[in-house]
Amino acid sequence: GGAEGVVRIWDAITSSVVRTLRGHTGWVTSAAFAPDGRSVVSCAVDKTCRLFELPMSDAAAAGHAATARCIAVSRDGKFAATGSDDRTVKVWNLANGREVATLTGFGGNVTAIVFQGNDRIVAGGGSGSSDTKLRTFTFAPAKEIRVLAPGGQAFFLAASEDGKTLGAIWAPSGAKDSGFDIFKADAVAPITTKGGEIAAAVLSPDAAWGVTGGMDGVIRIWNLEKKDRLGADWPILKNSVADIAVTADKKNVIVIDSEGEVKVGDVAKREVVSSVKAVTTGVNGLVISPKSDRFATLSVTGEVRVFDLKCKEIAKWQLPFAATAAAFTVDGKKLLTANADGTAFVLDVE
Repeated sequence: GGAEGVVRIWDAITSSVVRTLRGHTGWVTSAAFAPDGRSVVSCAVDKTCRLFELPMSDAAAAGHAATARCIAVSRDGKFAATGSDDRTVKVWNLANGREVATLTGFGGNVTAIVFQGNDRIVAGGGSGSSDTKLRTFTFAPAKEIRVLAPGGQAFFLAASEDGKTLGAIWAPSGAKDSGFDIFKADAVAPITTKGGEIAAAVLSPDAAWGVTGGMDGVIRIWNLEKKDRLGADWPILKNSVADIAVTADKKNVIVIDSEGEVKVGDVAKREVVSSVKAVTTGVNGLVISPKSDRFATLSVTGEVRVFDLKCKEIAKWQLPFAATAAAFTVDGKKLLTANADGTAFVLDVE
């Protein structure tokens, strides 16, 4: 228990938090497991005792032999996949937290991952190796079925809802320019962006747009089918862009700068509609929910926060290690994090 009114359950082997229980409004004075191991009772100075149930999915924390770099959730919400510096992808059953498969064959650290439909995973990246191939797997059973070769190290992937279009953002080794690739069957339509060093880039959820953010706080939107810019430069931030997200309907962009300031912008009007100071020390990323009604920010200090599109805070956690990537479940009620200690957490948003 702690002064902030939460109860934390720790894994004695990994020394990591596997569950954070919230509800008390004052210092937690004592806590204990019930004999069945599936419930926790706690008391606090707020004069209450609380009983917490522990579903398997919420108690799950397991992972890789090295830093987990990326994470994705299947469209049906049944599975999650994590990519790691140990050069593997692990697939997890979200109903019980158990590992379903380990996918191997990557030549470098796995830095990007996405589900194509519900039964295929595309992953790769190439960090730490000259092997920058993207590999497609089925996972029941585990089998590699396709290999694609973008122009450099991939760091973001997106797939259309029907799974027929795969988008990739990649960066050539040692180059300042980045590229967007659209893969349809065996056809590749690359775009190399110009106009200054890119600090961040993202694809829209349907892989139709590419959005880049510069060191100067300017974002640029690209229509990948037409291989052309959508509108003029948008100087939405004062500082360098740290990360970007796009809503499913492509009406809004959410950007966070290097100082942790978040702005939600209306694409059609090119106006900022809400903002919040979300991170105080070191931005590690920003991710939006599939329903586009909330987003999460990640800090190098291990702080994770969730906001709605009006920038009102919904939930907040302090993890023992920094989350390097995150993804919401389909309903937005849980947030999965890929952590620097090699673990993956399932966090209750509501």
